Amino acid sequence: MRRAIQCIVEEKQLGDLSTLEDYTALEELKAVVPESKLKELRAKVQNLAFSIWARRVQGGGNYPGDAGSDWFAARNQLGIPSDVVL
Repeated sequence: MRRAIQCIVEEKQLGDLSTLEDYTALEELKAVVPESKLKELRAKVQNLAFSIWARRVQGGGNYPGDAGSDWFAARNQLGIPSDVVL
């Protein structure tokens, strides 16, 4: 079972699972793993966007931009394609 879970997380082929009794559990895991990776990626973008915002406003006074532009700048810096929905 550990090998099967590792293959799912690493997005590798499962191979022979003849001794596995509960394929349903693996199918449920396959559905959860992508969402978990998206949450991790979303957190990275959020942290970087906050960092960009903090650098931008530390100087005080006039600072162009907003949270949305910081979010897109963070996505671009991390190389996340625009078609990936976070």
